[in-house]
Amino acid sequence: MIPKKVRKILYIYLAAVLLLAVGLIAIEKSGSLLNPTEVVKYGDLKVSENVDGILIRNEKVFLAKQNMEVSFKAGEGDLLKRRELIGEESEYKFKDSEKESLEKKYKTIKSNLGNNTENDIDLKANYSALISYNIDGYENKLNTGNMKKIDSSDFQRSYETFKTQGKALEGQPIYKLVKNEDWYMAAFVKKENKARYKVGERIIIETDNKEINAEVVYKKETGEKPLIILKSNEYFDGLLSKRKCSAKIVSMSERGLIVKNTAIVKNGEQKGVYLKTRSDDFVFTPVDVKTTDGKVSAVAQGSFETKDGKVYNTISAYDEVLIDPERYTGSVYK
Repeated sequence: MIPKKVRKILYIYLAAVLLLAVGLIAIEKSGSLLNPTEVVKYGDLKVSENVDGILIRNEKVFLAKQNMEVSFKAGEGDLLKRRELIGEESEYKFKDSEKESLEKKYKTIKSNLGNNTENDIDLKANYSALISYNIDGYENKLNTGNMKKIDSSDFQRSYETFKTQGKALEGQPIYKLVKNEDWYMAAFVKKENKARYKVGERIIIETDNKEINAEVVYKKETGEKPLIILKSNEYFDGLLSKRKCSAKIVSMSERGLIVKNTAIVKNGEQKGVYLKTRSDDFVFTPVDVKTTDGKVSAVAQGSFETKDGKVYNTISAYDEVLIDPERYTGSVYK
């Protein structure tokens, strides 16, 4: 049992911690009152969201025609001409234990491939294409012909790849040829962001430290999250070997003056901010919002013209504006 004196000290300590937490929250919420203005600066605003995508390519898997030892000459991702050499082979006799061990490694993958494969003839490319040795077994299912049927189960699946290492059994998947053309990425996006994605609009996919230009080609409402499909023809590392792809989708990118959304209010139908003058007054000043991410907005600087032909002088870089006019208790001028 805790002594009464110790309990008293503990209660005081807990009360102090609680008061401190409440105080910090209050300070955070009233920050715009303690420091009611901010200096606006020029910058970039990207409207984006992080997604887990599934890559879809026009690809076909080729199988070994016999038991063999193979030395691949073409590198992963190489663009091959028709009949260009892929590798060299020689006969190889497997021990039963060796054969059984190798079959286990690709059995499931080959089963998932089904019958839509081709037998390799002479380790030369049947047609001009990119080559990859990473095979996951879904090359036939996840293709351009049925990509609109993708559902949540496709995103939950683990896509392990098989890669031939020097030896191959007859019928073993050994490489795939990927057409050097448009590829696609399917992704579920947040329901509240669905308006960002319109079929035909251009967006940017950021992945593996690269920005890829793409186009929205399909959109479907599917319960909690809409499904979108993006199309691109730009190459990036991992395009051929990955099935799942973590990426950031940038639906809009604008340069402008960056202003907190709490600073933007309406005077009638016109959006604006309260600009601090040399006499320390705050005057309503119209702004032209280019885009917003829900927290901050990029607005035009200098001047702008409305749809009905009105021209307004607006704010400039390093102007000082009220952060939250709705909660400001001082005087403002409209």
